[in-house]
Amino acid sequence: MKSVVVVVSLSLLQIVAVIMLLIVVGQASVLSKHMVIAGVQQKHLLRNDARISLKNQVRQARSIDTNTNLPLDSIKISSLHIISSTTARFTDTSVTSQLVNTGDESKEAELIMELPEEAFITELYIEVNGTIYRSEVEEKEEAQEIYNTAKACGRTTSLVQQRSERSFAVSINVEAQSEVKCTLIYQQLLLRKKGFYENRISIRPNQTVADLRVDAYIIEPEGLTQVKAWLETTEKDGEIITTDLANNNIDLASSQRAHVWFQPTENEQATQSQQGIIGDFVIKYDVVHEFNGGNIQVVNGYFVHHFSPEGIAPVAKQVVFVIDVSGSMIGTKLDQTRVAMLTILDQLQEGDTFNIVLFHTTVSVWKKGTMVTVSTDMITTAKSFIRGLEAKDSTNFYGGIESAVTLLNQFHSSNNNQYVDTTLSMIIILSDGQPSAGVTATDEIVKLTKEIINNQYSLFTLGFGNDVDGAFLEKLAGQNRGIYRKIYVDSDSSLQLASFFDDISTPLLINVEFHFPPDIVNIESITQMSFPSYFEGTELVVAGQLVEGQNEVSVNVVGGSGDRGVIDVTAIGSVVLSENIVLNTEAVEDFTQRLWAYLTIKELLRKQIIVDDKDEKERLEARALELSLKYHFVTPLTSLVVVKPPDINGNVDNSNSTQGECDPEDYDVFLRSYGGSGDSTRSSMPMVLLFTGCSLLGMVLQW
Repeated sequence: MKSVVVVVSLSLLQIVAVIMLLIVVGQASVLSKHMVIAGVQQKHLLRNDARISLKNQVRQARSIDTNTNLPLDSIKISSLHIISSTTARFTDTSVTSQLVNTGDESKEAELIMELPEEAFITELYIEVNGTIYRSEVEEKEEAQEIYNTAKACGRTTSLVQQRSERSFAVSINVEAQSEVKCTLIYQQLLLRKKGFYENRISIRPNQTVADLRVDAYIIEPEGLTQVKAWLETTEKDGEIITTDLANNNIDLASSQRAHVWFQPTENEQATQSQQGIIGDFVIKYDVVHEFNGGNIQVVNGYFVHHFSPEGIAPVAKQVVFVIDVSGSMIGTKLDQTRVAMLTILDQLQEGDTFNIVLFHTTVSVWKKGTMVTVSTDMITTAKSFIRGLEAKDSTNFYGGIESAVTLLNQFHSSNNNQYVDTTLSMIIILSDGQPSAGVTATDEIVKLTKEIINNQYSLFTLGFGNDVDGAFLEKLAGQNRGIYRKIYVDSDSSLQLASFFDDISTPLLINVEFHFPPDIVNIESITQMSFPSYFEGTELVVAGQLVEGQNEVSVNVVGGSGDRGVIDVTAIGSVVLSENIVLNTEAVEDFTQRLWAYLTIKELLRKQIIVDDKDEKERLEARALELSLKYHFVTPLTSLVVVKPPDINGNVDNSNSTQGECDPEDYDVFLRSYGGSGDSTRSSMPMVLLFTGCSLLGMVLQW
């Protein structure tokens, strides 16, 4: 038996290409093992102002083992078409690749790959010899049973499961000597960061392609203020090359619509590298923002409300930085923390107050008993303190939080609580490990932290490295008006830290509440309506379902500001207004309903992590599963199964069975579940794509 080890970093485009490669290279008859996953997680870098973050992918590309017997030369991508349609920030992207295979070897492989962070896979279509096989979404355990049964009977199988928020694994076992077309579709909400929406489309076919084209359609009801597009590629030395597209590649059809396209020739692709284009096609745009209640779109009984007012002065903030300086931070982690903090301190604004808490076995405070007002002298003094950080001993995690809360309590008490409702108090904690001193039980830390914060302050948690307990940090932040972010240990870690703070450095509103009329809107259907804060350059999005028969909705938004006191604004949306703008051939079909389902599932999964009650967890999971199945989303609870209909010849060949004897009765059950006759002489071929939680691939192919 031959084993080939390949380490691969896969983009979304490569997902399709590898699926195609594995489909066309044969129906496995002698495979006995899935691949072995090795390596560490790929870094998801927070980008600088240009959002350039491909250095990590280049490093991984360098680790590819080219001394393999994998018959890549026999696989040629004849065409690659990517169509991305955005309607009111909701984006539907299809990647269609056609491969021609001249090889005849049988193979099975399980791959790990990464998709866009906010994306849900929705469809997979595979066309073999003129026959199209469409995917079905099943509950994860049921899909796994179908896969096992089909494989035991020697059928070509493929299963798709999500094991984490961003990563997936793919396993395929299929026919050889074919021309195959595969279309993978995913949907996502484009988030506004630093004043722009960004759609980043990966192009990494690892060869030049005769027919390569990307088309991106944008429809934004508020009106587009600017649209930019470029190609980002990476040199061998890691340098990022940005090539702006010519203006004739961007067609502004109207103030609300744009078409961006990219169609390089093979010669143009070859100038990038011997493997053609290895990079990202990036589209960045923004819409008109004013000081008002935002924009509401209403289509087919569902609405989506985008809220991003401008013309508001920043809210003053109190920030306590809580930094882990335990022994495990020695070296690169602490070095990068120092670099990041020097940048972050410069981002503090006039009117802000701050302090720094350090924790290892014990806890120390930079300026005891007080919050320090931002000034040039205080920033200089704080930087000197940061430069002198040293790591040692254990991790008194809760002690650091407790000291930070005490500082904020003292500040508000000394000011007679006059700033509680007009400023934002936040704690930002950075740690790389498990609590090992003081209170060490994570459940107890969550409980105690919630009690002492008492819904007054926002707690942001940053997990440094691969050993952190992400579920613990996410729950801790989620229960205390904050968010969790993983920081990957890398030469760019300081950029990740500084960029995170930049995202939350300028609060414009606090305690934002959305109020909808209960006789017009099904209140129980509405996604998140209360937000602790609204930051500059971002956007708040709410979606819901109208009461039957209604075709217009209004919303009242209330929040605290720094210069206007309590703001109270209103927005109105109607079916007529929406249909005149967003309904055309390039629009995402039923985008309001699908965006509502998308946001609701995201919210249910988030709540399921942070709630304590077991019954409530089960209820949230059941509802998320129900919506995932209904709207055909691959989530951590579901799998995507592609099913080939029964063979028209009615013949079954069990000689390819890889898991012992095929049980005809089990196979009959399998067939009936997919509309087959229940006759075990009929043949069916489910394909299983398994998407899971690592990004750096260590793939072992055996044959």
